[in-house]
Parts: sequence; structure tokens; C-alpha cells
Amino acid sequence: MLKKRFALLGQGLRFWFIPCFLLLSLVSIGQQKISVGGRVISDKGDPLPDVSVKVENQTTGTITAADGTFSLRVNKGATLVFSIIGYQDRKINIDRERSGLAVQLS
Repeated sequence: MLKKRFALLGQGLRFWFIPCFLLLSLVSIGQQKISVGGRVISDKGDPLPDVSVKVENQTTGTITAADGTFSLRVNKGATLVFSIIGYQDRKINIDRERSGLAVQLS
């Protein structure tokens, strides 16, 4: 009797495994991560260190290095917000992988 219950339970799990796997696969495709990198400079062309680079409405982010460079992985379609005291914030929509992105703050 106990073996029959476990056999039926196993069949039920197999039945739900494929739909759940497909659903999770679709969710991961919708959240494709892409690489973004570049350099943040002032309106005079000087590199800006310690600029906050955050994904809008999320906690994901980084800060720029001493030479103004940054890199991070974000979801495709994310908006990056660049901010530092004394400069106006700047938002950039990321729709594809990018390296060498030049961001000027004024």
C-alpha cells in the first residue's frame, strides 16, 4: 500500500515537472542579463570617481573607479541612473550590451 502511494506521488511530480520547468525557462528569458561598462566624465572632460551608478527602482548598482570607469550586469531594458553631489543626475536606458559607454555629467 505504501509503495503504491509513493508511486502515485512520483507520477504526479513528473506531471508537474515539465510545465514548471517551461515556466521558469520563460521567466529567465524575459530577464536576460547584459553587460554594461564605460566611463563617467565631467563637462570639462575630467574623469569622475565615486559616481553612483544604480539601476532605477532597484538596489543593484556600483560606483565609478578613480578613473571614472564602471561595469555591471543588468537586465535588458534597464535604466541606469548616474548621480553624484554637485552634478545633475543622468538616466540612460540600456537596450543592448554596451562597452565604452561615455556618460557626461554637468
